[in-house]
Amino acid sequence: MSFNAEYCDNFRYRLFFIVISVFGTLSLLPAEQTNDQNGVLSAIVQGVSYRDSLIKSASVNFSFEKYSMFEPGTTENENISMRGTACFVIKDDKMRLDMDYKQTVYAGSTDPRGEGGKTKIIKQTHYYSRNGLQALDKVEKKLTIQNSPGVPFVWPFSFGLNWDQGTNFETKRFGDLLSDLMKQGVVSLGGEEVFEGTKCYVVIRVYPGGGVHKLWIAPSQGYSVIKMTRSELASKGDSKRELVAFERVCSVTNIVGDLWLPVSGIEKYYSVSRTSTTIENLKLYVDRETRINVTSYELNKVSDNDVTPPSFNSGAYKSVWDTRINELIHLTNNPNMKNRE
Repeated sequence: MSFNAEYCDNFRYRLFFIVISVFGTLSLLPAEQTNDQNGVLSAIVQGVSYRDSLIKSASVNFSFEKYSMFEPGTTENENISMRGTACFVIKDDKMRLDMDYKQTVYAGSTDPRGEGGKTKIIKQTHYYSRNGLQALDKVEKKLTIQNSPGVPFVWPFSFGLNWDQGTNFETKRFGDLLSDLMKQGVVSLGGEEVFEGTKCYVVIRVYPGGGVHKLWIAPSQGYSVIKMTRSELASKGDSKRELVAFERVCSVTNIVGDLWLPVSGIEKYYSVSRTSTTIENLKLYVDRETRINVTSYELNKVSDNDVTPPSFNSGAYKSVWDTRINELIHLTNNPNMKNRE
């Protein structure tokens, strides 16, 4: 793996953090221990924010495997696999995702992680911003524009490179996000846990209705989020059960100084099996899975042009499908396109 990084001039500046061993949740602790936990949470925010300051922009090359699966035994649907390479570029509130992959469709309950199926090659570039998503099919040179930008499937890098997506599709640094949540009083410290040999602080957010979001943050690995889960509360009558709906695990490596970045990651989404009949016997299966392996990073060298779509008159497109107005526009010899930039 290759890396190219430029960092803050004053790299000798180090933060010294409060390390307090705490267990339990805020709601179960007396006031003095609650204050201690707030101190640890503040130190975590400081550590994450310092890490944020080292990364102004990033370009990441990686290989990926993505699977969308229906429940085993289902015959009326199709499973899909995507395998290929990609480049993920991010700067400020804009992102670009270049993908070159093989998409394979499997009939019935065939496991998409195997061989066979009907295959086609796809080459795409997606541009994400607060204004929406522009998706370019590089084979047909067709651009699709839509209002909602959606979430890139490589969003594991949001916590590896410390960007997060806000409620209005703006990008936000992870330290700022944690700081905001702490001020709102919606996060707590779940204690310390050792995950795959690394001591982590577990940060918890409980949503109205019972959903629980947990982050395993490793101070010894540059305050990286090396594990994340989201659980949902299933209930029927007096029966209740917390089920993991999503989990993400990242392996990170030390680049230089205090900076650690992800080199691989696995992300899984779960659904409830149709064979489940009661809360007690609920069974889950993986309906989406993504695996990523990073091959190179380039940090703090991304320009605005790197994350901005080409103009309509650049020759990059043959046609534009604008979903906002439900119109297909052919660009060849179209003198009116200059006014639509």
